[in-house]
Amino acid sequence: MALNKLIDLESQVKGLIAHLQELKRRNAQLEERLRVVDGRLTKQDATLRRWERERDWLRGKVRKVLGELEAIEFSEPSLRD
Repeated sequence: MALNKLIDLESQVKGLIAHLQELKRRNAQLEERLRVVDGRLTKQDATLRRWERERDWLRGKVRKVLGELEAIEFSEPSLRD
């Protein structure tokens, strides 16, 4: 009877070892995926900041041109007169 218990225990330990190895393998895969996604996120964040700077620059240019057009509109005599 004791031998059967030892054989059963050995089988369970082997099963646990196999499960642990599988968990380690899956953990390594997830860590690699996380590194890849984190790298992509970093690149996208840099791109987003660049686009925001470009948008702000363009917004400033448009405001400047609109201000110049407004100044021209108010400084020229009306064509209707």
